[in-house]
Amino acid sequence: VTTKIYRSVDQNGVVSFSDVPASDTEQKQTRVITPSVLNTMPGFAVRENTGDALVTGAPVAGVPVAGLPVQNDEVTMSSHNSASSLTIVSPADNATIAMGAGIFDVVAAVTPPLLPDHFLQLYLDGEAIGEPQKASRWTLTYILRGEHRLQVRRLTDSDETIDESSLTTIFVLRPSILRGMR
Repeated sequence: VTTKIYRSVDQNGVVSFSDVPASDTEQKQTRVITPSVLNTMPGFAVRENTGDALVTGAPVAGVPVAGLPVQNDEVTMSSHNSASSLTIVSPADNATIAMGAGIFDVVAAVTPPLLPDHFLQLYLDGEAIGEPQKASRWTLTYILRGEHRLQVRRLTDSDETIDESSLTTIFVLRPSILRGMR
């Protein structure tokens, strides 16, 4: 199906395209070239990462697509024999959490993605916060002011530590109740 497309230019030089000819302008035949509609971009492997983020990229050998298991045992990733990385990406090391209620998120980057029997555990000053989880984001609330150290560990379902992040130091600033009493 082809349709005539009309091009018009108003007194301010604004170009308009329409399927109806402009009545107050002289007609000038212009050929509008429409590119063929063809997506030449190759598909992407998409795998749900832990947490609420998706990781996208070109297909990689050994990385399951859309959460499906890899059939080739030679490239199947095992956390015990493949290089892994566990990093706290937010807050940054030596970050200051501004005045307020001491509420902030901790976000970790996990490579390779967690296996079904793996979990993440957040530690604040060496103490586990909550239960091990699949998500790589934690919201901490009402953290006392002062210096604190964060760490994330990759655990098996039997609480064996597979990998751990470096310690991240943060400083929480909170207003003192006593300040207003002076």
